[in-house]
Order: sequence, then structure tokens, then C-alpha cells
Amino acid sequence: MTPTLPAIADHRRLRFAVLFMLYLAQGVPYGLLLLALPAWLVGGGASAVEVGLYVSAASLPWTLKFMHGFFMDRYTFLPMGRRRPWLIGAQLVMVLGLLVAMALEPAATDVQLLAAIGFIVMLATTVQDVAVDGMAVDLLRDGERATANGLMFGAQSVGIAAGGAGSGWLIARAGNADAALLAVAVFIGLAVAMMIVLRERVGERMFPWSAGEAAAASRARQAGAWLEILRRTFRTLLQGRSLMALLGIVLAGSCWGFYLALAPLISASETGWDTARYSSMSGLGSLVSGIAAIVLFGVLIERFGTRAGLMTATALMGAVSAVGALLVASWSSETVMISYIMALNCLYVMILVGFAALAMRLCDPTVSATQFGLYMAGGNLGASLAAAGFGPIFEAGGYAGVLWVSAVTLFAACAIFARVGNAPRPETAMPERAIVD
Repeated sequence: MTPTLPAIADHRRLRFAVLFMLYLAQGVPYGLLLLALPAWLVGGGASAVEVGLYVSAASLPWTLKFMHGFFMDRYTFLPMGRRRPWLIGAQLVMVLGLLVAMALEPAATDVQLLAAIGFIVMLATTVQDVAVDGMAVDLLRDGERATANGLMFGAQSVGIAAGGAGSGWLIARAGNADAALLAVAVFIGLAVAMMIVLRERVGERMFPWSAGEAAAASRARQAGAWLEILRRTFRTLLQGRSLMALLGIVLAGSCWGFYLALAPLISASETGWDTARYSSMSGLGSLVSGIAAIVLFGVLIERFGTRAGLMTATALMGAVSAVGALLVASWSSETVMISYIMALNCLYVMILVGFAALAMRLCDPTVSATQFGLYMAGGNLGASLAAAGFGPIFEAGGYAGVLWVSAVTLFAACAIFARVGNAPRPETAMPERAIVD
């Protein structure tokens, strides 16, 4: 008999390792599409409006990912697990999309084509993201969530660092994006292989034609009708505290959208950086924030609570934006630019770690993909709206105007999280007991 690998649900370390790898595989294409390519566009002569439109298109799927959850909670092939079939399918689409994009050989002037490529690949990435989040809500235990979210978002940041810096280096060396697209496709292929050989729970099938059956826990949690999904989702989501938390993450996310559009412009026009320099510094910022999330943010939030973590991160991020607005004349300094990149990356990852832990406690596991996707889509909605509105704000107020808007928005988010930063797990939740090694 062929030996099988352990099931993810039954081993704590394996849960953490799988979530780490899957979030790493999300971060790498993000670094390519939302760090390296915008800088390449700026280097190719794209205007602020064009860069904003590209970033908006590439980040838009993250605002739509709540729609994926409805289908995941309603339809899946349970003999292979609740989330695993969706994970494998999404990763395969990501690989195929990147390979097709490479074959098209887009130039830096092909802004519309690049926007379409970014949208399609990021759409598949968001399907994976929702499936991973749903699996995390299903399988993580009490006392694991903040630590696991530190690992998850840390891995995403490390992936963004690798994707941004590595892709920027490949683009600068080749003069086009072909090699970067291929490298990212190969890396995601490794994540596909991992999910093919691992099972969520004992007894499930490796392939549709393999032996095995659906686990009892999966059958018990699978929603049977659209009405049930909607009822369970909105019963919790429409509570006052839940709605306020969503508003808080939308406001915080909008400031990340401003950063994604603003940073490459300042670095090119004021600091004098080229694409490779900006990509490497952005990658370093993601790397530093990822390491901080892995070794510090999750542990601190587990100890002091999500309210303290969210308030601290939003207040400090707002202060950084305000100081940046006051020091517009100093943006030519590399020290100022590097400090801004490092601070924004670290603080936004801390916000994500804290909010994800909060959102997991609010979720009903029966509709975890839908509900958690809706919560986390709030930040991406804010980022996409901010990127779309970046051009007009920039034309009206310049760098300082964008930074002041960001500061005020972050202080408003801090005030919201002061009221709703902690929340009990809902009564509808059904925690599953599992072996912990």
C-alpha cells in the first residue's frame, strides 16, 4: 500500500506550514503585478492617471472576492475536501494566465493590455485567497488564529518582497516582463504540487478518480442551499459591530491604495529612482514587514488583543502620512523615501493581521469562505477606490494632498477600531476538535 501524507486538519505544524506556503504563493504575483509593473510603467512614461488606472484594474478583483465565497460555500467536491478543489483550480488558472501573458510579450506602453493581464491573474489569485481563508477558518483552533495570521500575512509580505524585487530585477535586466512572468508561473506551480499531494482531512481523495470519501466534518459544515448561505452570512455581517469593523478596514485599505499609486511616482520624480531601485526597496519593505508579522505582530496581537493592535497600527500609519505631507520638500532624500516604504508596509501588515484575527472570530464556519471574504474584501475595496480616485486628488493637491487625505482617513479608522476592535465568536460557530501535535 502506498503511504499517504498526514492530513492538514490533524497536525498543527502542518496547518501553519501549508497556510504559510499558500500565502507566499499569493504574495509573489502581487509583487509582480502591483509593485514591479507599476514602476515599469512609470519608467516607460505612463502618466499618473494611467498608473492609477492600471493599479485600480489589477487590485479590483480583491474587492470582488466576496462573490467567490458564495460559490465555494455552496459548491465543492467534498470527497477531495471543502476548499482543496478550489485551491488547485485557482492555482492552475494563475499559472496559465501568466504563461499566456508571457506569450503576448506586452510592452510598457501597452497599459490596457497589462491592466487586462493584471485583472485576470489577480482574479484567479483572489479565488485562491478566499479558498485559503475559508480553509483557515475551518481548520484553525482557538489560540492559533492571531499567530497563524501573523504567519499568513508574513508569508504574503515575504512573497510580495520576492515577487516585487525579483520581478523588478528581471524586468530591468531583460527590458520586458517576459522572464518575470515565467518565474512567477513556475513558483506558483510548486504550490499546485503541494495541494495535490496533501489532503485536508483523513480519508479524502487525492484525485477525483482516487479512493476516498468526504469527511464527516466537511459534510456537516457544507451549506445545502443559497438561502441558508445568505441567512447565515448576513445574520452576523449586518450586526452593528460587524458593519463598523467593515468600515474601519475600508478606510485603512484606502490608504494602502494611495500608497501603491503614490510611492512609484515620488520615487521616480523626486528621489530619482529607476524601476529596479524602487522594486528592490519595495521588496525589502515587504520582506521586513513579513518577518515582523511572523515573529512579532501575531504574537503581540494574540497577547494584547486585536483592538490594541488595530488602534496602534492605524494611528501610527496616519502619523506617518501626516509627517510625509509636512516634509514634501524632503522627498528627494533616500532616507525619507526608504523610511516611508518600510513604515507603510509594516503598519499595513499589522492592520491585516489584527483585522483577520478579528474577522475569523466573527465568522460562522458553515459560510466561512463567504463571510471572511466579505470582511477582508473591505480593505481591498478601499484600496481600489483610492487608486481610482488617486489621479483627481493628486491633480488637485499634489503629493501633500494625497498624504493629508490618507492621514485623516487613517485617524478615522483608528477611532472606529477603538469601539469595535474586539468581538466574541458568534453562537453559530461550530469549532472542530482536532489532533494537535
